[in-house]
Amino acid sequence: MVYNSEYICPMSIRTPTKINRLISAWPKGQIYTQKHLHHLGYNSTLVHRYIRSGWIEIVGVGAYKKVNDNASWEAGLSAIQDQLSKKIHAGGKTGLALLGFSHYGVVNESEVFLYTPENETLPAWFKNYPWSVKIHFTRSTFQHSLDPNSYVEVQQGEFHIRVSSPERAVLELLYHIPGKQGFDEAFKLMELLQGIRPTLMQTLLEGSHSVKVNRLFFFMAEKINQPWVRRLNPDRVLLGSGKRVVVKNGRLNKRYEITVPVEYAD
Repeated sequence: MVYNSEYICPMSIRTPTKINRLISAWPKGQIYTQKHLHHLGYNSTLVHRYIRSGWIEIVGVGAYKKVNDNASWEAGLSAIQDQLSKKIHAGGKTGLALLGFSHYGVVNESEVFLYTPENETLPAWFKNYPWSVKIHFTRSTFQHSLDPNSYVEVQQGEFHIRVSSPERAVLELLYHIPGKQGFDEAFKLMELLQGIRPTLMQTLLEGSHSVKVNRLFFFMAEKINQPWVRRLNPDRVLLGSGKRVVVKNGRLNKRYEITVPVEYAD
């Protein structure tokens, strides 16, 4: 008896071949968005069939992972950057730690700092997922420079994420003083930044519209006597006028007119 090839290959038989291709090519730990899956040829109907069949799991509306895979914030950020094309990156203290600049020698796994220089928003699935870390998301619109040299790619397992360069990250770090960032830790991190690129640093400082950040940067860099600070021109940077209370019950630094902890005062 001769069988028609279409007859012996109904959807129930063809589907495992398609799902096997998807699962075998899906990087370990990676999150796929519905937008990305659609681009690969998997519509929402197929995706929900795979969920019911136990191949993939929902991270949130519009985001998925392979069953039994661990979902990490890095995987979520990678999906946001590469699949959704959002200008959101890891920066500040998190960016410095991922680049090897950590005062304590390890990345602080309890909190993660993400930034966008534009009016971007985090997807609901990312905001609502119970990550193992606390996510701080900041619209760092005080920084107007989008110099591509101020970002680097960091490999994380089978995928990568975009991270602030040390020059951008240190300004993002200072932005959070005194609320989410301690003065002492920021000062110690600044001590580690021996390889700052003066040209890029000057560009970012000129693009910064935060008087507090700019004054703190020059105060700390000069206090530490970083060699590269002598190649920067503060006259081209917005430093404003008048006194600024950065740390309560601190002492006024007369050069930059900011209050700093007594132990760091002149």
